[in-house]
Amino acid sequence: MKFEIEIKENERQISKKILKALIPEVDKFMKKAVSEVKKDLPIILRNAIMSSETYYALVGGKLRFELGIPDSISKLDALISIWTNDVNVTYVKPTLIGSDKIFAFFSVGLVQSDYSDVLGTNYAQVYDKKGYYLPWLQWLLFEGTKPLISTHKVVFTRGGRTGGAIMRKPGSWSIPIAYAGTATDNWITRAIDDSSPQIEDLLKRIFK
Repeated sequence: MKFEIEIKENERQISKKILKALIPEVDKFMKKAVSEVKKDLPIILRNAIMSSETYYALVGGKLRFELGIPDSISKLDALISIWTNDVNVTYVKPTLIGSDKIFAFFSVGLVQSDYSDVLGTNYAQVYDKKGYYLPWLQWLLFEGTKPLISTHKVVFTRGGRTGGAIMRKPGSWSIPIAYAGTATDNWITRAIDDSSPQIEDLLKRIFK
């Protein structure tokens, strides 16, 4: 007895069917990866911000006196919470491209480029009893080293809102160069850049 098997589909058609069958598994893998990124990336971002020199200067150094932030720890904790809660992962489900490729990807948004999510909050500014308004976070993120106060200088002594500095005439004041930032190069962008090795390690672990 003799049997003959005829395969009517060509190699391209067979490959396409195999890849279509694999799409649910790829989708399952990618969803797991996205879940891990959503869980671990905010922790990496928080640690990077809190490990920066600027953070330490704001919570325990002279910068908090210069900026006149009386409750800097609570303000920073609230700001960091906003940033880490804003980590956004967009996932595009796998699709078949041609007959030989499965395409899927996810993108991550860490911090809004204009910082509009935080600049309008009470955490990013200081008001005193005299009605003085100080947008300290905007100054720190955007204004570089340009003079921000043209009539007074900072003197480190007992007094003022924070108990560690006062403003005296004559003089001028700007953000110290070690902490100054611009829209594309500031405390937060540098923290994100510094966290690149940890982010790469996270992705390698997920996609190993």
